[in-house]
Amino acid sequence: MIAEIGKEEQVVTAIAEKYVQAFKEVKPQLVNDYFSPECVKIGFIYDFENDKWLDKSIHNYKEIKQWAATYNLKKIMPNGTCNTTLLDLQDKIAVVKIELEWAPRAWGCDYVSLSKDNGNWLITSIMYQTIV
Repeated sequence: MIAEIGKEEQVVTAIAEKYVQAFKEVKPQLVNDYFSPECVKIGFIYDFENDKWLDKSIHNYKEIKQWAATYNLKKIMPNGTCNTTLLDLQDKIAVVKIELEWAPRAWGCDYVSLSKDNGNWLITSIMYQTIV
């Protein structure tokens, strides 16, 4: 039983990391493969130049896919690793925290929620903000 739990933790964490991979490697197909069509991404970006928070940003599945297709075309994402922490894993839901340098000196904290439907884990929502 313990080995089974460890395997499920690895699966959930790997799928959450597909979110980062989709953006970093400019692979919007990963959104098709690992995101629920109902997925929403909600968050806050800090504007360091003007020393203020920007308005809340809300993106649906289609917008997430478009964002993944363009965000890193100019290779702005540094080659560092992302810090991934599985915060909770239940039978049908999970939450993973990801901290990553999304642009030079611009770190973000993302909470990736997943749900298990028909035996498959999918990303269902992402809440994020710039780390100030």
